[in-house]
Amino acid sequence: MSPWPTDSDMQFLEEVRGYRVEEDRVLFRVQTTKMEEAMVAIAPISPYVVRITMFPQSVSLTPRPTPCLVRKKLPSVPFEVKETDTVIHVAFGELLCEINRKPWELVIRNKAGRIVCREHRGDTNLRGWRRATWLGYKRNNKGEIERTYDAFFLAADEHLYGLGEKFLPLDRRGQRIESWNFNTWGATNERAYKNIPFFISTKGYGFFLNTTFKVNWDFGSGTTTALSTQVETEDDRFDFFVIYGPEMPKIIERYTELTGRPPVPPRWSFGYWQSKYGYTSWDEVWDVVKRARELKIPLDVIHLDPYWQREGMYADLIWDETRFPNPVENLAKLKEAGVRICLWLQPWIPEQSEMFKEGLAADAFAKRKDGEVYFYTPTIPGNPPNRCGIIDFTSPTGREWYISKILKLIEQGVSAFKTDFGEAIPEDAVFANGMLGKELHNMYPLLYLGTFYEAFHRSNRPGDLVCWGRSGWAGIQRYPVLWSGDMLCNFPSMVCTLWGGLSLSISGVAFWSHDIGGFMGETNPELYIRWAQWGLLSSHSRSHGTHAREPWTQGEMALRVFKRYDELRHRLVPYLYSYAHVAHRTGLPLMRPLVLEYQNDPNCYGVDLQYLLGAELLVAPVVEAGVTERQVYLPSRTCWYDFWKGTEYNGGQWVTVPAPLEIVPLFVRSGSILPLGPVEQYVGEKGRRELHLVIYPDRQERAEFTLYEEGGSTLYTYAGGVLSITPSGNVPKERTYYISFGGVDGEPIRLEVRGSQEIKL
Repeated sequence: MSPWPTDSDMQFLEEVRGYRVEEDRVLFRVQTTKMEEAMVAIAPISPYVVRITMFPQSVSLTPRPTPCLVRKKLPSVPFEVKETDTVIHVAFGELLCEINRKPWELVIRNKAGRIVCREHRGDTNLRGWRRATWLGYKRNNKGEIERTYDAFFLAADEHLYGLGEKFLPLDRRGQRIESWNFNTWGATNERAYKNIPFFISTKGYGFFLNTTFKVNWDFGSGTTTALSTQVETEDDRFDFFVIYGPEMPKIIERYTELTGRPPVPPRWSFGYWQSKYGYTSWDEVWDVVKRARELKIPLDVIHLDPYWQREGMYADLIWDETRFPNPVENLAKLKEAGVRICLWLQPWIPEQSEMFKEGLAADAFAKRKDGEVYFYTPTIPGNPPNRCGIIDFTSPTGREWYISKILKLIEQGVSAFKTDFGEAIPEDAVFANGMLGKELHNMYPLLYLGTFYEAFHRSNRPGDLVCWGRSGWAGIQRYPVLWSGDMLCNFPSMVCTLWGGLSLSISGVAFWSHDIGGFMGETNPELYIRWAQWGLLSSHSRSHGTHAREPWTQGEMALRVFKRYDELRHRLVPYLYSYAHVAHRTGLPLMRPLVLEYQNDPNCYGVDLQYLLGAELLVAPVVEAGVTERQVYLPSRTCWYDFWKGTEYNGGQWVTVPAPLEIVPLFVRSGSILPLGPVEQYVGEKGRRELHLVIYPDRQERAEFTLYEEGGSTLYTYAGGVLSITPSGNVPKERTYYISFGGVDGEPIRLEVRGSQEIKL
């Protein structure tokens, strides 16, 4: 995007020449600066959300369907149109769209008249030269729409977050971003596997660009103007939603109502996942399981990276029964031992495999423009380069064929699939639905992971299966779990990983993980410990890398610290699983930047090296080598308890706390009841009848928590020295409770409780 857009082929909306009111939208005829007549549709779809679409002249007025939206037809709400000589108003619900007739400019206000969001047409210099490309488009030399664009006012005190898993500081202000899925190869920059064209502003609105094409963003980088957000896409229409909150959690709820919410992942998935690149036999797998059980390191899942398949045939979905004989028998025995297996794969089939011939017969591969198979040669460490056919998930027969292969693996006892890659789709590949890779590249992960979830629904274990995916676009939150991809083994990469996860979470993705210790190369005990401390306090937890990542390979200190946090993670499963249900109902993530919960505390705007896990726990990872204390910001309007010592702090201040190698600073919000299960060697080992409730009263001596489980929930409230237990739905009614107060030493109170009770403490 040029700081001075003077391209003679560019044109911008200039003057409203008329409009008509349709059933669910207002359609404006607008003359451009090149005397063409574009159309703009304003469609209120809820009291808080409006869809605005610019259709250049000659482009169909029917919005292009994308897999980003979960409904083929969006709802509509009543609206009222009023006009004056200079302005046309479209009023509905909590919002008012104000359209200036000449020159065209859109302003969106709330019911009280405050500006929520507005285009920034006035961004010029003294000569009237445009600094920003406001609403308009450009044609190529064939007359086709080459790109569309708009510019929005960026307030001086405005901060913006989102756009997917960007390995950058969270606040997008001053950044230039490209939304185009990319294999980062461990880069610590704005390149990303998971780009999501959605951001949230501290001014109380969200902006979602409904496209699958490449998008460029400039958030007042200085090459244009500090007070303008510019958006440019290669799409032939500019289709966006403005989502009013004004609270950030409400914005995410409304965004995920449009683009979908995740199912609740299986409870076992919240345990500990162990991996490396890669285990080469069942003997290695059983050695890991036996060692973990001997050392009492809780373990739930083992990943098998490429070597579960035959050499040179990686990704063809066929077991190498020389190295991994009798898969059904071994999978069953592992499950009896409390360990599930996750299989690694990629979205293509090697040409040498017999599976390629099957796929060819099923029309399962992307094509070149001449109709021949489009071959792709993936780069896989330790694997000779082989030409592969790219799976075309838009082909009905190809998709069915691929699903049949997934179902066979599920029937054998596989519990999870590591859906790697998905961001390598060539722009000139042709797909069965008529799309080129240029349009399908970003949306491919939705089709890829969506195929697995379709297979899950068809299987006899629909709630017991999960993906572990690397790439994504808007809507990818429907297919958990995602992980950060490949990172180097150093502290800067760990920091960028944390930024990426928090950026993804505020982009509407609830479940996320990363490679404890880093992926590429040798880790070291200190890095492994510091990474594990917050890695085991993430949505999902996995150690993985090109070298050994088992905790007992990192030295005695690492083993001891890892075990402590792994046990804590397993005790927190009731808490994590409750927030998984919250994510399913609301779209809110488990890992949350402070600004998401404390939007009205300006001190939180730039705090991006600590986070909330759920709403009750605050985690402050140590992100440098040799550090033994940590400055932590405690958000205002509440008090906080040190999880380890029980010390109570007022919010709204920075505190310096000890952080020796065995400790990560961890705080609990006052007014909370923290539900902890027993220490288990795998999730579910001891059932769900035993629960430890730790009460952290606020200044009014109150606290509460809602525990969600399959089939219902239990509300715990503490007030006036009385603990009330109120179960509802199909949940265990008889439980053994251990009750204690945060920060108070001594033995917890043991209670046998049946049904609803009020207990004087």
